[in-house]
Amino acid sequence: MALAESIRSISPDSIDVAPIGTAFWIEDTTSKSFVLVSNKHVFGNLTEVVLSQYSNTGQTSALMIVTLRDDNGKKLWAEHPDSLTDIAAIKVKYFKRIGDTRAEIVGIPRELFATADDVIEGDEVFILGFPMGIRTTVKSFPILRAGVLSLKPTEDFLLLPNGKVIGHQIYLIDANILGGNSGSPVFLKPVINRPFMKPNAIGKTQPKLIGIVSAYIIDLLPIVLVQTGVYAKGNSGITIVHRSEEILKVVNMALK
Repeated sequence: MALAESIRSISPDSIDVAPIGTAFWIEDTTSKSFVLVSNKHVFGNLTEVVLSQYSNTGQTSALMIVTLRDDNGKKLWAEHPDSLTDIAAIKVKYFKRIGDTRAEIVGIPRELFATADDVIEGDEVFILGFPMGIRTTVKSFPILRAGVLSLKPTEDFLLLPNGKVIGHQIYLIDANILGGNSGSPVFLKPVINRPFMKPNAIGKTQPKLIGIVSAYIIDLLPIVLVQTGVYAKGNSGITIVHRSEEILKVVNMALK
């Protein structure tokens, strides 16, 4: 889990960054590789991205720079071929560390990916990320936010009242995500009686990844700001999540 930050300026003695979103690691045990996953709009036109890397090993977080483009400006990351599916992934062979910290990368293995058959409307979910760039100072602990799976569309896409298509193979969750949550992983809350749980399972259960946050749907009704009288559109509380199956497609592209 990492806070993704864009580089504003860098020198041998200091680095100036701005938070842009969340990224997380997928572990491919077959190739013993790690793939960094986020949104297309998080990686965007950046040449490099700074990660404030959380580690659950008890070590302090590490700052690292991941190169997103080669010297000719060509993207080194893979993107979902569907223009409405906001997923990007890059196989990270090496990165530049800032300072002498050695935080260990913690990746989500493929066996912890849920499928659409594992979830139904009403399931509780939680989101890990860095809304507004908030994190702890030493270990970069992410912020946990709770939500509910509101809709698992059976159609190929979903239309807003104005006829705008917002995505293919998505979930909608009721969760008030904020700027910086882009790219956050969304997990199915562990419950013992899930179909994929072992019979008579007790104690701690591992959450399963169901998708990645893309964006919240803008409220179609203007909000009047009392102080200024200016109209603005607000956060509807309904969030677009691209499914884990689509994440795997992009991870496989990045591994090639």
